[in-house]
Amino acid sequence: MDFRYFDAAESEFGWYSEDLIAPTPVECGCCGKIAHCLEGHDSATDASALGCLGCLNARKFQIYHETELGRMMDGYQFRKRTGNPFAGELVETYSDLPDGFQPSSFDELLQTPYFHYFQNEEWLVHCNDFMVCLGRWKPEDFRNHAEDGDSDALLKSMTDFDSQVDLQLSDLSNPTYCYVAFRCRHCRKLRGYYDLD
Repeated sequence: MDFRYFDAAESEFGWYSEDLIAPTPVECGCCGKIAHCLEGHDSATDASALGCLGCLNARKFQIYHETELGRMMDGYQFRKRTGNPFAGELVETYSDLPDGFQPSSFDELLQTPYFHYFQNEEWLVHCNDFMVCLGRWKPEDFRNHAEDGDSDALLKSMTDFDSQVDLQLSDLSNPTYCYVAFRCRHCRKLRGYYDLD
């Protein structure tokens, strides 16, 4: 199955898992078939649903992704939460699809599987569009994609570093790190999102 915003093996999808380790085949809430499923939203019943890839592709359910713009919502809107919820400082803001973004991009991401992550998903954006998920990268992926052979420089150029984290290429060999690579559909810039178990 081809997805505009996902260019990686199906093993990179964020499958539903009862033990949070291995994908668990369950009954698809849309077609009834036993299969690996994704958690999503059934717009017909306005409820959460587990659905198989065939039903996602047939648009029988949607996936509301967390993106750099905020959480996807109905009506081409995003909800962004900022602040510290533990200190009672949580602020929610709502925004429409930004200028330059096509509604078809929003619709297409709703029909795209989750990527594998530990704590939080954040779908990256570039050139007024969602980026293509390339899956989880390990140090050898950076070596294979570094045009000048400098994999450390590629990691640094792809990553928006939080001042609290000093991520090194060697960290990505550790199974508690999850680094997901993305490519811009328009200019081909590479970016990445990292998450810790």
